[in-house]
Amino acid sequence: MCTNPKLKRIAVISDPQINALTTYGNVVGKDCEILRKCFGNMTVDAVAVCGDITENSLKKEWLGFFEAFQQHCNAKELYLVPGNMDNEHNPLETKIYFENFKRYANKEINSLFFAHEKDNCVLIGICPEPDKGGTITDTQLGTVENAIQIAAKRNVPAFVFSHLQIADTIHIEWNAAMPASDSKNIRNIIEKYNGKVVFFSGHTHNGLTKKVGGSVVKINNITYVSTPSITKPNIINLLVDNNSVGTGFIVELCEDNVHIRGYDFLRNEWLVDFEWTI
Repeated sequence: MCTNPKLKRIAVISDPQINALTTYGNVVGKDCEILRKCFGNMTVDAVAVCGDITENSLKKEWLGFFEAFQQHCNAKELYLVPGNMDNEHNPLETKIYFENFKRYANKEINSLFFAHEKDNCVLIGICPEPDKGGTITDTQLGTVENAIQIAAKRNVPAFVFSHLQIADTIHIEWNAAMPASDSKNIRNIIEKYNGKVVFFSGHTHNGLTKKVGGSVVKINNITYVSTPSITKPNIINLLVDNNSVGTGFIVELCEDNVHIRGYDFLRNEWLVDFEWTI
């Protein structure tokens, strides 16, 4: 575990899928209660969410997420990429996403993707663009490549956040990957540079597993990480080793490497069987 207070720690979670339309009681309250407890246990510098923040991209759902973060999380930075349940392919819903982010996260954005250079890492978010046919455009690919180049030149890790996985990376039982053309384009970029690149994705709701091809795999020089749903894990998947509600990762940036460690944010404890060093 890193003890240097100057080094960044990032909580990575996915798929809260706050639902305001359920017929099974106040799930907004239930989902947000889980998030409030989890956020309260995040002793980190930043939080990254790999999509599907909401179930229906409704104002009430966005408000529940942002209020839980604002009121209970001490992290100063929040990074989001929308997922398919956030209706990122719908330009009208995209506008709502931008408005909610500005209103509740106090940060004005005008793009579904991002690249931010920090002191000891580069943070990249990728997302299909609705006004471009739901694809990852050349403009976005250029942003990703420029950010990866910066990370490689500075010899710092690059963390890429996406809702969908890149095809033929993490082993999955159903189709959770981005289209083949987008997968190929992104993979060609991130594998080109000799640096530490970690690609986080969500969408599957699968829990944590230590098996080869499970939660964390390394292909060529890239580490691919499948992030479980923090509120709605796939409890029927018996192939995973831990599918508890409230799980995710804490990423620790050390001087010479990166630690990815499973964490149960709901119960506020490390998952000691799930630790990887890059």
